[in-house]
Amino acid sequence: MGDIRSLYYPQDTWGLHGTPESDNRITINYSYFRFYQTLFRKISPNIYIGAGYHFDAHTDMDTHGDSSKLADYTHYKYGTTPGEHSLSSGISANFLYDARLTTGNYANLVYRVNPTFIGNKTNWHSLYVDARKYFPLSGDNGSMIALWSYYWTVFDSPAPYLDLPSIGWDPYQQRSARGFPQNRFRGSSVLYGETEYRSPFIANDHLGFALFMNLNSIPEPTSHNFSYFHPAAGGGIRLKFSKLSTAKIAIDCAFSDGYAGIYLNLGDTF
Repeated sequence: MGDIRSLYYPQDTWGLHGTPESDNRITINYSYFRFYQTLFRKISPNIYIGAGYHFDAHTDMDTHGDSSKLADYTHYKYGTTPGEHSLSSGISANFLYDARLTTGNYANLVYRVNPTFIGNKTNWHSLYVDARKYFPLSGDNGSMIALWSYYWTVFDSPAPYLDLPSIGWDPYQQRSARGFPQNRFRGSSVLYGETEYRSPFIANDHLGFALFMNLNSIPEPTSHNFSYFHPAAGGGIRLKFSKLSTAKIAIDCAFSDGYAGIYLNLGDTF
């Protein structure tokens, strides 16, 4: 399983807190290169274990000509130093349980370590736990309820700012938190949950729709408590290419307090 990308990415950042009322933000521009590769071995019909290498490089970081603004604004010293490039190089242990086609269950666990001897300025580690459940509804029309939750944390270890857990940046997919700007909430952990109802409009399943709700929370930097929970909701249509293929285009509209967005995906969100 792999993920390779190269981006030039101007984006707003709101700092390290989960307070919903604060709309104070700054824009940071940066170049981003990612190289993730994980090799899995099947040990039973639905269970895989694996090892991976993960590399993240944030370079040419700039906040409107003054790179010191990011450190001053976030009050966070790792990966925000003026003129510094943020590089993370890590290895991971992985566990995957995938029985979506039989029992509708899915679980993925990724434990990543980033030691100094492979290029990091600090030792830091993270854990990502992803669980999903799919409930087909009675009848033969293909309707179902899908549930998705994940917990992502860096255990208070000194990860670079742009590698800290953030909504919309979940590993591999970056499809969480429809209805919020990507990066709106960032902290030492992310707690996330989503439910989606899916159903076809017509019998041949070429056209369908989905309704969804999600909820996320970020711990406060001083108390480390999950004090605020942020909801969003929306819906969209699904255009399936053929009856023999599961490939489809998903077009969604989602909203939260003070924000709305349009989302285009190939396939279901999760």
